Amino acid sequence: MDNYFSNVELFGTLRKVGIGAVGTGNIKDKLFPDELNVDKKKAMKLLPWNTLVGKVVKPQIPEIVGPFSNKSAPKKRGLAESTTSEDVNVLGWNDNGLVHMITTVHNANQNKNDPNSYIIRNLKKPAHSSSNYLLVAPLFKNGENTANLPIPVVIDDYNNSMSSVNIADQLRSYYCTQSEIYRNWIPIFFWLLDLSIINSYLLFTTQNPDKKRDKLHFDFRVRLSRYLLEDGKKDIDNQNLSSEVFPTSKKRSYVKKGSKRSEKRLIQGVDHSLKCTKTRANRLYCIECRYTKNESKNPNDVIVRKTMYTCSYCEVPLCTLCTGKYHSI
Repeated sequence: MDNYFSNVELFGTLRKVGIGAVGTGNIKDKLFPDELNVDKKKAMKLLPWNTLVGKVVKPQIPEIVGPFSNKSAPKKRGLAESTTSEDVNVLGWNDNGLVHMITTVHNANQNKNDPNSYIIRNLKKPAHSSSNYLLVAPLFKNGENTANLPIPVVIDDYNNSMSSVNIADQLRSYYCTQSEIYRNWIPIFFWLLDLSIINSYLLFTTQNPDKKRDKLHFDFRVRLSRYLLEDGKKDIDNQNLSSEVFPTSKKRSYVKKGSKRSEKRLIQGVDHSLKCTKTRANRLYCIECRYTKNESKNPNDVIVRKTMYTCSYCEVPLCTLCTGKYHSI
């Protein structure tokens, strides 16, 4: 269970009705023990890496009447017999920081040889920027990026049984495109981008189960980026770097004070008819309206209109009211 939903009182209730549960803990929970609410840097100094600590919390659960009331509480793996049917174990595992867990089916036994408490798993080497890199790196022999090391069963059970949403959030945290943005719609775009990449990666792993998982996620993203760049380059080459792809300054309808109209507008014998090149949503300002505004003694009285039309020969935006004036003065 994710820490958005989990709390000590809920887990105590679940245990009382005979439902085992495990999830990440939330330090803002009113019943969360203060002893485990430790700063990340402080935890690194106090506890060795891969240390599991815990405290039994006894929430006051009201009597439950209903179909669940007669069920027996789940048996904890290695739990002392003295605990009651409502007790909840709140654990802290020191990895890159103190990872908080709430469980009704695990204990905090420190014996790494006890199969009920620890299990051997193939772990990735932490990044150089990780706070525990200097402590953990020596465990990875011969420069290997992975090693078989013991981890608490509670962590392994949670990792193997967490929902698809949690897995997606975990994958997204590794290579997130999100950045600090002040426009509220852009984070939604980046979230959708991350989600589409993660879904593509999961489909890729489903279709290629024999692929080695070491660096597979990273390699997939690199290959995807290269493919998208190459595909985009082909589109640009096919359009011969047209102005629709890379608009140049010559195509922009900027009009500075004192600037003169292009001499192309007075050339005879060519097609100066208007053509519709824009949609209503991306119209441009009429260039003749802008010239008129700059030349007027009362520019605030001049209306600069937007237009969907462009002169076929001059390639400047013109509204229907100004096309005759622009090509004659």
